[in-house]
Amino acid sequence: MATLLPPAHPDVRVWLVDLDTDDTAASLALLSPDETARAGRFAFDHHRRRFVAGRAGLRRILADELNLRPAALSFTYNASGKPELHPTAHSPRSLRFNVSHSDRYALVATTTAGAVGVDIEKTRPIADVLRLARTAFSSSELEALTAKFLRQSRCFPIATQGTPSMTVVPGALAPSPARRSITVPGPAAAARRRRRRAGGR
Repeated sequence: MATLLPPAHPDVRVWLVDLDTDDTAASLALLSPDETARAGRFAFDHHRRRFVAGRAGLRRILADELNLRPAALSFTYNASGKPELHPTAHSPRSLRFNVSHSDRYALVATTTAGAVGVDIEKTRPIADVLRLARTAFSSSELEALTAKFLRQSRCFPIATQGTPSMTVVPGALAPSPARRSITVPGPAAAARRRRRRAGGR
């Protein structure tokens, strides 16, 4: 299931895809033979299912943007192995996209304004941030970090609950592109919002 997120940039649309809420059989029917072959090479079933969900989710999003059938899309791969829409009349190169995966989530960014990059990472709690910093930081860096940590210590639990955070980088949209970072609510927070909208608690 893909959810359109609030705008991180006026020329970029970003979707959050939950890779664990997908009908694998229906999604497999949308994939190309090479994508199906790649799915079959995963050693673990949950990795295979997430790959299938990610590629099918990408196809559905791009097909909706281009008013095409998901299975009709064709991809090429650049020198870095990143997929791009095949430059044909049915999938114009003017629509650019980027995909990132982390654990059960994927992000898909689309734009017609130029190159775009998106990244998602699952945050992990660190038991003792300052003890870790002492192994790598200089004394002046450690002093500054300690002061900042003490000022913001009450904010740390918010950043360590295992929710994914994302960064959108419009690569060719501005001379000096600015990064926009957003913490994406996890499933529990999304469920609470749905209950509030429905009039519950």
